[in-house]
Amino acid sequence: MLELIFLSIFSKTILNINIYSHQKAAMILTVFPLLLKIVTIILSFYDGITKYINVVYIYIEKVWLIPVGVVIYSFLILLKAYINTKIKYYMDKKYISSHKLLILYGLIGTLFCSIISTVSTFNECEKTYNSTQNIVDYFCEIREINITNIEKINETTKYLANYKLYLKNFTNTEESLLEIFSVSLGAASFFFYRYFCLMIIKYLSPIHLMFTIPPFYLIKKIILRAYLLASYETDVKKQFDKNSIFKAKFILDSIGDIFCIISNLIYFEILELNFCNLNYYLKKAIIERGLLDFYGDDENEILIEDDDQNQEENIRENINNITGNELSYQ
Repeated sequence: MLELIFLSIFSKTILNINIYSHQKAAMILTVFPLLLKIVTIILSFYDGITKYINVVYIYIEKVWLIPVGVVIYSFLILLKAYINTKIKYYMDKKYISSHKLLILYGLIGTLFCSIISTVSTFNECEKTYNSTQNIVDYFCEIREINITNIEKINETTKYLANYKLYLKNFTNTEESLLEIFSVSLGAASFFFYRYFCLMIIKYLSPIHLMFTIPPFYLIKKIILRAYLLASYETDVKKQFDKNSIFKAKFILDSIGDIFCIISNLIYFEILELNFCNLNYYLKKAIIERGLLDFYGDDENEILIEDDDQNQEENIRENINNITGNELSYQ
């Protein structure tokens, strides 16, 4: 929701792209879904969903995480907008190939992830005993569980990543081949995803890349809602159906995504705002004013010129037809 604002500012400062009135209106419109998101976070304190499914909202138990999360989110979105704009700058102004950027991205990412995974293999996040979910579980999802025979206590060791535990899962050839296939398919899919993202930035703009995010989350919410209703038991479904707060969260969140989509459509001039002079700097309006400046204020001259061009095209077609007929007779 904030990315459109950040991208517009960086496009203005780095790429020298002007921000016009209809685009400013689109950025202002993104404030509305931002307010809806705040309301859904507040409603999460009262929906009581954790009673029916194994989900823990960590920011409900630790309220101080909300401002921390907002600051971190804003910084990451700001950094993402800056990086995508600089990628556009390097490709357009410095003539750096998108393939070279993709290769560097892959090499740096492979090196970084390999170092982190290796260090994490030999350094645990924490060790707990029959404990409930806490904030560490959001980052360290790899678990090694040991059950003591004397006191029957589950000793859980949590890791960010662990090569040893990963390799232990391959007990037979079938599982190994399936894992190799899934990893290869995931790597290929991720490659094409990053490649096409670079192509969007290169031939369009970073803002066009951002345009895909709100529809993705809206479709994801609809699919997850349908899956939730189809997969859980009848008692759980009844609890969700009776929970008006949960329904309100879903509706408000979906409306926020719809408003993000509308604001993006206004920004790209797919939707036109024909009031308050917000359509003055549309590409169509600029072209029309350019034609009037070139031909003068007399619209008849433009129409006459168009008629002359049509007549010339008709004459050329007739000459080509006559010439073709004469050749065929010969």
